Order: sequence, then C-alpha cells, then structure tokens
Amino acid sequence: MSNVVLYVVGVVIVAFGVVGFVRGWLREMIALAGLVLGWAAVLLGGQLLVLVVDRAYLMVVSTARGLFDSPDPAGILRPLRANPLVDPAHPDPLYAMIFALIVVGVYFAGARSAPGPDGLPAQILGVPVGLMNGYLLAYALLRYAAPVVVGDDLAATARLVGQYVTPVLAVGAVVVAGLALATLRGKGRGIRLGRGARARSRG
Repeated sequence: MSNVVLYVVGVVIVAFGVVGFVRGWLREMIALAGLVLGWAAVLLGGQLLVLVVDRAYLMVVSTARGLFDSPDPAGILRPLRANPLVDPAHPDPLYAMIFALIVVGVYFAGARSAPGPDGLPAQILGVPVGLMNGYLLAYALLRYAAPVVVGDDLAATARLVGQYVTPVLAVGAVVVAGLALATLRGKGRGIRLGRGARARSRG
C-alpha cells in the first residue's frame, strides 16, 4: 500500500507543477507563502486552536442544553468535557480541515490579487514553485488527513515523504519574507511618488 501512496503523492506533486506552469510564478509564490504560514499556525499554535474550538463547542452546546437554567449545571458540563469536539490527543481531523481551508483560500487569493503569467518565462518559473506547493499539500494530507481515513498504517510513509519538509519550509519562509519586503517597498515608493506629485501640482 505504501508504494501506491507514494505513487499518488508523486502524481499530486507533478499535477501541482502543471498548475504552477498555468498560473505563473507570482500566483504560486503567493500560494506558497500562504501554505508556509498555515504550517506555522499548525506547528506553533495547533494546541491553542484545539483549545479554542473545544471551548467554543462547550459554550455553545451547554448553553443550548439549558446550562443556565439547569438545577445541575455540572451534569451538563461533565459529559461534554469528557467528550470534546476535538480530541487533544488526536487533533488530525481539525488540522486537515485547516489545511483544506488554507489551500482554497491561498489559491483563490492568488488568482484575485496577482496577474497571470505574462509569458513563457513566468510560466516556467511557476513550475518549481508549484512543485513545492504540491509537496507541502501532499505531505499535509498524508500526515493529517490519511490517519482519519485509513488509520495510522501510513505513519512510516508520512515520515518518508516528510524528510524534505524542513528545507521546503525554509525556502517558503524566504519567499514570505521576500514578498513582505517587496510589498513594504512598493507601499513606500507609492507614498513617495504621491508626495512628489502633490508637490509638483502645488508648484
């Protein structure tokens, strides 16, 4: 089964390389930045997200069951606390949903906020970035979504696929920093140009 999974992972990565060729490097860079930030959110704040979701679930359900009017509030809270919406020991379903939302969001945002490729070089540059996006997505699904569907049988395969995730994330972090710097420079240049235009109009 692991060989089949590796084949599927390879197909997904290649497919995203094709997507990168169609979308161009700029849109793919925006998607890569979003995926890296998504990884950071899960790695650094995953348990906090689980806590927030479970607390919100507890508040909503307990209120709906009449917590404030019940003569025995503890009787309502006790089973809810014993069976949280997201098991802190197995948060994979929540992480898988987060990544699914991130993927949809970053690809939609890239299509809306960046122009398409203006020539073959932009399309060619989109291929390696698309491959990185496909790799990150495939690994995220293998690590977080696959255990929900088929159990923990693919843990070894996930480790094999994930051995390159650190350098890919490092490259993605550089991309995020570069995009942020370029955005700040662009805003600063726009402010300076605007001031210059106003000064010339006054003169």
